[in-house]
Amino acid sequence: MHIKNLAIAVILTSATLVAQEQTLLGRNMTHGGFGSWGAQVSQVNGETAYLSTSRLSWLINHRYSLGLGGYNLIGSVDGPLTLASKSRFINLDLGGIELGYIFAPDKVIHGSFRVLTSLGQVSYHNSDPDTPWQGEEDLISSIVPSVDLMVNVTSFIHMGITASYRLINGVDLDGLTNSDLSGPSIGAVIQFGKF
Repeated sequence: MHIKNLAIAVILTSATLVAQEQTLLGRNMTHGGFGSWGAQVSQVNGETAYLSTSRLSWLINHRYSLGLGGYNLIGSVDGPLTLASKSRFINLDLGGIELGYIFAPDKVIHGSFRVLTSLGQVSYHNSDPDTPWQGEEDLISSIVPSVDLMVNVTSFIHMGITASYRLINGVDLDGLTNSDLSGPSIGAVIQFGKF
């Protein structure tokens, strides 16, 4: 009788262990995080432009990323002339939430895809510091899909090349349109973190 009860207890315990519920956020989930900085070349208002990129991301199961990202125009890009024929420069800043997926993260060379959904600001500033001029500014929105080809240099440093496309919406400044600020970019990126 004791052997029969012991056998039933073993079978029930084994069935319970085998039939555990599977969940999206399970016990085997891993966490990491990384920060990155990049530089890209693009066109803004028909001129060559340089952008600085930055990201801070939470990494889930080595594949999924959720974080914050941003783009900033560095250097000077000419804006349209004012009525007084004084030149002005364009400022562009974007920042928002970024979602990403990393393909084969354990391989030395791997790819990733990410999308930044952001708000930002485009503005003009005066090119002549001796002439006071109040700049114009406008709130804009953007979606920036990107693809990366990365190399795992060490377990905590990854470097690679990136390509993205800025889809800008909401530009309402004299002399500028959405298409003047939208366009492809290519560049390089370095990431530091726990992957």
